[in-house]
Amino acid sequence: MFNDQNHTEKDFHPLSGRSSIYLTNAGNPEWQQYLIGRNNDVYSVFGFDGFHIDQLGYRGNRYDYNGNLIDFPATYQSFINAMKLARPEKNLLFNAVAGYGQDKIAPAQVDFLYAEIWGARSGDNENMSYADLISEMNDNLSKTNYQKNIVLAAYMNYDVQSSGFVNKPGILLADAAIFAWGGAHLELGEHYLISEYFPKNNLQMRADLGKALINYYDFAVAYQNLLRDGGTFQTPNVSFVNSPIVAENWPAAKGKVATIGKKVNGKDIVHLINFADATTMVWRDNKGTQAEPKLISSPIVDIQVTGTPSKVWFASPDIDGGVAKMLAFTQTGNKITVTLPSLKYWDMVVIEY
Repeated sequence: MFNDQNHTEKDFHPLSGRSSIYLTNAGNPEWQQYLIGRNNDVYSVFGFDGFHIDQLGYRGNRYDYNGNLIDFPATYQSFINAMKLARPEKNLLFNAVAGYGQDKIAPAQVDFLYAEIWGARSGDNENMSYADLISEMNDNLSKTNYQKNIVLAAYMNYDVQSSGFVNKPGILLADAAIFAWGGAHLELGEHYLISEYFPKNNLQMRADLGKALINYYDFAVAYQNLLRDGGTFQTPNVSFVNSPIVAENWPAAKGKVATIGKKVNGKDIVHLINFADATTMVWRDNKGTQAEPKLISSPIVDIQVTGTPSKVWFASPDIDGGVAKMLAFTQTGNKITVTLPSLKYWDMVVIEY
């Protein structure tokens, strides 16, 4: 593709002296057939499940060789469907950079959604809040009427240039928000991923974060039916008893415990994410300064219910590897009172009727 209608200047993205990425018109049938052939070469040797399709987001006006204005999102859909038609048994995903083109990508034959988050909703990557992050995620999901799940490529501690370690509190709070709202987070490769340039590795993981992430991902798999297998989000009514700690429904607020409610197969799910000691509400924790939340031991909470519970249980990736624990409860009218084992970053309470 070209920057001008006279095809004198090819569109490209420079990579700081390493190389350049030249952009192609994804809707061009000859290009599609060429890439299908090259993919078949790869598939004949390696047993890949499919491939990741990338873009660079909105580029402004760009043209094909004949001077025609290119409709980027339409070409994405055309490309996806051509790749699926050629090899229907292979899986496909397409990176909707900052959600760009998702209107056309999501209904096409991708197996799940994938989006690199760059602050599109707030217009300010430096100050994009946890609430903005989840709004961006839900905006992408809405393009499939919530029928497909999503992976976010969301890079933490992005502005830290010195050598050192990624900041555990910022990472776990971001993961808690993404997972509780039904998403997944691309963050691990040969090392922790802090940039779209994956080889960048000036920040490492300490051992305690590595262990915590194993617990978080085990938790996301163990409770996948509650986290991302349908259901309807709802507004819970939660309060801490005899405590200065304040619970407030999402969007998350500094100095408070954010609550998220969901109805799944007749069960009421309540998530509690601890921002009581947060020093920033910027989800990316750009400078790696997010504060570690203080452990809240045995908090007593009141939760509004919609009937008479048959049982109430609790699980947290922060405690005993996420193993479920039954909770004793008392009920007064439409409210139950329970004592949670503790709250560090993220707790999940499940009420069955």
